[in-house]
Amino acid sequence: MRCIKERTRIRNMGQLLEEAICIGNRARIAVACAHDREVLKAVGRARAHGIGFFDLVGDAGTIRSLA
Repeated sequence: MRCIKERTRIRNMGQLLEEAICIGNRARIAVACAHDREVLKAVGRARAHGIGFFDLVGDAGTIRSLA
């Protein structure tokens, strides 16, 4: 895996994931609409790869029931 050296458009989630892992910087990330099932799945995948710390923003009851 090689990190992108210059500004290049990231075209899909796989490229974004590769770049985030390569950089290795664990950022704090705010996630809007976190009450959406697909959004929570993406956050789960990112957490599994150690990408960052996530602040979930959305309907708390729905987030808890889906998590």
